[in-house]
Amino acid sequence: LKSPATGVLVAGTNNEKTNNDDDSTTTTTTLILGHIVPCTHPAILDHLCAICGQSTLPRPKATTTIEGAYLGEYDTSTTQQQQQMTMASSLENKKTTTTTSILASGMTLQISSTEADSIANSQNQRLWEQQKLALVLDLDHTLVHATADPRASLVTEPDVRSLFLPSQQQPNNNTTTNNNNNNNHHAVKLRPHLLELFDDYLTRSKHYEMTVYTAGTRQYAEQITMILSRYLVGATKDHADILKLKQELQTAEQQMKNKQQQRKRQQELLVSLKE
Repeated sequence: LKSPATGVLVAGTNNEKTNNDDDSTTTTTTLILGHIVPCTHPAILDHLCAICGQSTLPRPKATTTIEGAYLGEYDTSTTQQQQQMTMASSLENKKTTTTTSILASGMTLQISSTEADSIANSQNQRLWEQQKLALVLDLDHTLVHATADPRASLVTEPDVRSLFLPSQQQPNNNTTTNNNNNNNHHAVKLRPHLLELFDDYLTRSKHYEMTVYTAGTRQYAEQITMILSRYLVGATKDHADILKLKQELQTAEQQMKNKQQQRKRQQELLVSLKE
């Protein structure tokens, strides 16, 4: 079956209608597989609706009168039902405002105020049922101070950690990428009394749900939370140490693989000599 309109498919329910006559009672059951609800495009990612996948870009106006070509606001092949549903979706969108954000990948995300309110109400209801409060901590200038100044890498204090983020620039084929490039290096200064703060939170964790916020990228936030986690458990290994360990592990794995291949060739050679 092909739907004559676009939207969201909602599963239907059986409708039962009872007719009482003088002599008998009859029950009529209508089977409804589903119905199409116009999508209001509550979340739009780079001009594509995240719910129905429909493009939200305006369609170009055509000047020809060929059947099926786009004329004015609707296709000549568009049914009246589809036109009504499209108009309903447009009217619904006009009632709400949207918030636009630029993601770390460069994509544009638009959330309608209705959808944002729905998400917020859902989160509030969940926290209310768990009897918790939302504790939102800003990373920068609250929990840590991060800088890309190369002079900060000379500081060797215990509460100063290193962080390497991949360069956003396209790699040059004539140069070798170095993970320790100063352009990608960040020195992270941990704020005083972090241990006391999180110890107090752990004792009260049943009353709070912690969330961290940053205006930076998601990858930056994940790396900062890893630094905080290592610091809180007393780990002395820094990001640079972990990168070094990963390189050593890769080298050891490659050496083991080479030895296994060499041993396999020796065994094949011995078998061939015996034959």
